[in-house]
Amino acid sequence: MRIAFVVGQFPLLSETFVLSQITGMIDRGHQVTVFAHRPTPKGKIHPDVTRYELSRVTCYWPPSPRSLRELSSLTRRLASWAASKRLAGLGALLRSLDPRLPGTGIELAQMALVALEAGPFDVILCHFGHVALEVDRLRELGAITGKLVTVFHAYDLTVLLGEQGEGVYEQLFRQGDLFLPISRHWKQRLTDLGCPQERLAVHHMGIDTGRFPFAERRLEAGEDVTLVSVARLVEKKGLEHAIRAVATLRDRKLPVSYTIAGDGPLRAQLQGLARELGLDREVKLLGPIDQDEVGRLLSKADVLVAPSVTAKNGDQEGIPVSIMEGMALGLPVVSTWHSGISELVEDGVSGYLVPEGDSDMLADRIGRLIAEPKRRADMGHAGRRIVERDFDVDRLNDQLADRLESLLPGSVGS
Repeated sequence: MRIAFVVGQFPLLSETFVLSQITGMIDRGHQVTVFAHRPTPKGKIHPDVTRYELSRVTCYWPPSPRSLRELSSLTRRLASWAASKRLAGLGALLRSLDPRLPGTGIELAQMALVALEAGPFDVILCHFGHVALEVDRLRELGAITGKLVTVFHAYDLTVLLGEQGEGVYEQLFRQGDLFLPISRHWKQRLTDLGCPQERLAVHHMGIDTGRFPFAERRLEAGEDVTLVSVARLVEKKGLEHAIRAVATLRDRKLPVSYTIAGDGPLRAQLQGLARELGLDREVKLLGPIDQDEVGRLLSKADVLVAPSVTAKNGDQEGIPVSIMEGMALGLPVVSTWHSGISELVEDGVSGYLVPEGDSDMLADRIGRLIAEPKRRADMGHAGRRIVERDFDVDRLNDQLADRLESLLPGSVGS
């Protein structure tokens, strides 16, 4: 198959789930092209980006024309495509362009040119609903061809709906070929919005369990229990509640340290909170780390903490990949009853779930794990089994390839 992956930004350290699908399809012999609005600012990148030479198959939507000459060049090239392919919709778009009014029409025309020059495709797989809306418009114009598949995560079913209304996906539901929410929680939301059931299926994100080998944890007498979170430093990650829980544990004289890996707009605020609570020794913010460093960090930890909350703007999690990684390594998890997390973490079996924003309950459940090493070990074993069964990326990529192939003419499911 010729598969186009369409995303907002690429490559992102925080979106390893996208990268795993891209490399998984390449490993299965499919031809992959990646479209993105913008590259990641210079910094750490996942080693697979280099290993698979993904820069060679990545196309970025261009910036707006900076002069009338650039706009004229764009329109001439598009006019040639419209005439040669008899694309009436593209011709209509060209006639509507006004160089005095730069905006969505011109941006769409630029995207159309990039797509035309890179295509055609058998399948176009979009990560996030708002990305699929753009591609649906390009497909209407004839600028890109292929079955349209949309992976819904969380932002696209929370914040975006608040901004653009619950009817924003009505046309996409009519014209899209397959809709893949990443959890049962978001499948129900799509059902409520009117997504056709016959084209709707849950497809979890997953991890390469081979990169996260299970290991028993043994603490020496007097050693701190090491807590860890791997997350973007944004409101929905709920990290302030974990820091407050650590303060409670410290006040109870429990031996604990807490490391947070990741970057984001709340870094200074979280550092300030730790200082304010007198946690300079107990809490450490590492900043951004790559995938290999994530594995090393988690392998040295005892408990993974993922205190997710619903942000003030409605933003929520999907199912955090960092929880999958920790569970694969044998870490018990303390997280929240939030979004689809309970589909991964079974309360009392592979970890504990507490109400959102309840730092006292977080401290209580972490305290139980500190006091009961056997429970930590049992939960670690249970977590590994769950990830191997339901969140192994190799199995999930086999399933994804089958689903995409079923959309093509001549397949049993088409």
